[in-house]
Amino acid sequence: MQPKRPWIYPSLGILVACLGVVEQLGSPGDKHLAVALCACLIGGGAIAVLPAAPLAALAVMLVVDAGYQVAVGDPPFAAFLATMIAMYHLARAATRRTMLIGYAATLVALVVMDVVVSVRGLDSPADVIIPIVYFGAAAGLGGVVRHSAHHARIARERSDALEREREHLAELAAVAERTRIARELHDVISHSVSLMVLQAEAAREVIDTQPLQTAQTLDTIGDTGRQAITDLRHLLGVLRPNEDTPPAGLDALLEPVRLTGLHVDLIESGEPIPICLRPTAYRVVQEALTNALKHAAASNVIVTVSHTGTDVTVEITDDGAGTPQPAAGSGRGLTGMAERVQALGGTLSTQHLTPQGFRVLAHLPVTS
Repeated sequence: MQPKRPWIYPSLGILVACLGVVEQLGSPGDKHLAVALCACLIGGGAIAVLPAAPLAALAVMLVVDAGYQVAVGDPPFAAFLATMIAMYHLARAATRRTMLIGYAATLVALVVMDVVVSVRGLDSPADVIIPIVYFGAAAGLGGVVRHSAHHARIARERSDALEREREHLAELAAVAERTRIARELHDVISHSVSLMVLQAEAAREVIDTQPLQTAQTLDTIGDTGRQAITDLRHLLGVLRPNEDTPPAGLDALLEPVRLTGLHVDLIESGEPIPICLRPTAYRVVQEALTNALKHAAASNVIVTVSHTGTDVTVEITDDGAGTPQPAAGSGRGLTGMAERVQALGGTLSTQHLTPQGFRVLAHLPVTS
């Protein structure tokens, strides 16, 4: 594992070497000054190359310490400190195999030094315990830092993964919201504009012969346009946020359709539709009527709404030619209906009738 700041170990090596040199020069009467200075400089160089060759650097320092102990006596503090730093780095950044080899080599070096001290008759518990304590403390500190860095890395990776997941969920939410808005726009505009076009064509046919009916039809066109504007304001959040239901009931939805000449019967049974299901039921009926007007060439439509207590069933049946083929429409209306119903845990099915006609059937579960 390479350090994030490669200049740290060379700088630390220079510092340790300089401290050792200063310490040794402070003892001019030492007859082993040259050897001690070499040990200090070798220790500084070993620290400098620790990131590139941790095991080799530790081995060099152990040889220096053991050799100095055999030839001269206790090694300089700078050399001892360099060995501790090598032990720390081994536990902090080396692989498991390298650590085991380094620990074994350190143990061998300590045994050698202990044997030398024993042969010289200078054996004491401190001569063995002190190096073990210092080297063990250095290795332990390196292990703690390694463990902390490992957990910090795991925490960062987990945080990054959560952030990516949040971004992904936000993207999905944005896509779902765009789909919802597109579906709402299709339902509102397609239905309202279709009614206005049919009513305008009907008014044109009778403008000369039935001026009163023409005026009523034009009033209906205006009402339909105003209702479309209200629905768009509701969709875009201009109205109060808690307005989750359509501004009018099914009767108000059917009346403009009837003015186009399409005969529509509404059959309702059971309890009133729950508030949470009304927008979906409203849009399903609206889209089915739009398809009947634009594509089916129907003359009669039956809208049946029943609430049994456990679910709401909405059925729209016409006597026209059926749903539009791909060349005649985009298919977004039927897809939007299915998405609305499925979002509430319900089902939507469509069926061509014989000899002609088309049926849209939606089942919406009632949740407690």
